[in-house]
Order: sequence, then structure tokens, then C-alpha cells
Amino acid sequence: MNQLQEQNVFKHTIDKQKISEAIKTDGYFILSQFVTDEALGALEDESRELFKYGPPHAKNHLPDIDDGSYLIDLNPARANRISGVENTPHYVVSWHRDILSLAESKLHSKPGITTVIYDYREPTYEGELFPLHFDHFKISGCLKIYIHLSDIDATNGAMRYIPGTHNLITDVLKAHGMIVMRNISDFDNSLAALMHLIKQINSEVLQPHEKALNILYKIEANPDKSYEYALSGKRGDVVVFDPLAIHGGSNISAKSRHIFRVHYVDQNYVNEYLPEQMSTSRRFWWRLLFLKSRLMKK
Repeated sequence: MNQLQEQNVFKHTIDKQKISEAIKTDGYFILSQFVTDEALGALEDESRELFKYGPPHAKNHLPDIDDGSYLIDLNPARANRISGVENTPHYVVSWHRDILSLAESKLHSKPGITTVIYDYREPTYEGELFPLHFDHFKISGCLKIYIHLSDIDATNGAMRYIPGTHNLITDVLKAHGMIVMRNISDFDNSLAALMHLIKQINSEVLQPHEKALNILYKIEANPDKSYEYALSGKRGDVVVFDPLAIHGGSNISAKSRHIFRVHYVDQNYVNEYLPEQMSTSRRFWWRLLFLKSRLMKK
């Protein structure tokens, strides 16, 4: 076990109230130059080691790209039990007490972890990383953490994030009765789909979101306007955000991009989809229901 896991990995104390207020209003907050050099180095080392050795709990989602780019997804439950790479801490920052506490305060429950990713892209990677979209997580609560392991801007994959749209989308989904649709799997979460939903509801629902709506109308007319909302940052910056907002990646064109990210989800999502993170009693009933559904399909 690397000693970094027992030390502070942040240079400063997190102001949870300030962050929570910013997320409620804008949907995101940036902690500037927050991660220690030691923790950044440990994350970089683990990222490269996982890519090099590919242990069972680490999956590269870009195996066909040979320019050095990789997107390594760690299985949170298995990586917490297995030491697949010697002398490197498994996602050291994600378990930091302040981040866990912040996620718990945002999600109003003990958070689960659905995704832990090392994302490294070379300048030769072609195309926009992610189109504009929103993440619904089966309409459950979620909080994402991005830690920049390199400087980032609109020329190398900085996230575009449209402030305030998380509140707009919450009200739009509620107006369409979608907030309780836990088992949807083919939900269209694109910007175009959102604009279609917006046009079907009355103005009273939209009235509190005039500022966010005006931005979306401008982007709908001219997609390049979205790049005005790219969140530039420095190595060591931490972006905390609600992914129920419209967001997307930029193009990679000038320099490489290296990010470590963790996706926290609320207990509703855990109790539906993450059996290894459920309580013992909940996991027992989940497995019974799973076996019952399998038998009924035969």
C-alpha cells in the first residue's frame, strides 16, 4: 500500500459550502492548483503502468488507436481488492476523505463509484472527444471529478460546460415525467434531443432558466459558440461538476491531454446497478431478483 493513500493529496482545505453553492447555481467548480506534486506524480505513474501492463481490472477502451492514446477504465470494486501494479496507488485521490465527503453532501447519501478512468490523448487523436450531451445515469444523482494531469484548453480537449443547464434539464425531465424512469437504457441524451424536449413544454417551466436557454439557442444556431465555454485549466486543477448539464469535449489539435476522473453516483444507482457496492442485505436480494429474471427468460 503506497503511503500517499494515507496522506493529504490536496494542498488546501476544501470549502464544501462554497463548492456546493457554485454547483447548485452553475453546475461546476474549479479548484485551482489543488493537487500536490507527489499525488500528481503517483497518478501519472499509475496511468502509464496500467497502460503498459494491462492488469485484469483495467480495460483500455481505445485498443485500436496506435498513437499512444488510451482510455483506461478501472473496475472500482476489483481494483480496490487487487494490487495489479507494483508500488503504485490505485486512484489515490478518489478515496480522499474530502472528495468523498463532498460527494456525499451533494448526493445526500453515501456515494458509490461507477467509473474510474485515466484518459490520455495524443495530439494526433482525430476528432472531437465528446459531442455535447448530458449524463442522466438512469435519472440518478451523479458528481464527477476531473483532475488535470496536464495543462488543458480548447486546443487539447478541455471540457465544454454550459453553466446552469443542469437545473434546466432537471425541470425539463420532470415536466416530461422522466425523473422516475430508472430502467431506461436507450435514452437520447444529445443536445438535439434536449432542444426537442424543450420545445414541447410550456413557458412557465422554462422561465427560471432564461440565461441558460439563451446560451443553448445560440449554440443550436452556431455550434462553434460552445467553445466559448471550454474550461481551461492547469496541471493540478480539479474540476467538480454535475454531469446533468450540457457538456462535451473539445478537439485535440495542439498538445496531449491527460486527465484522471472519478464518477460518483447516489445510492439509488448503486442499489440498481452496482451489486459489489451494495449493503450485504441489499446485495442478497439483488442477486435473488437477478436469478429470478434469468430463470424467467429461459
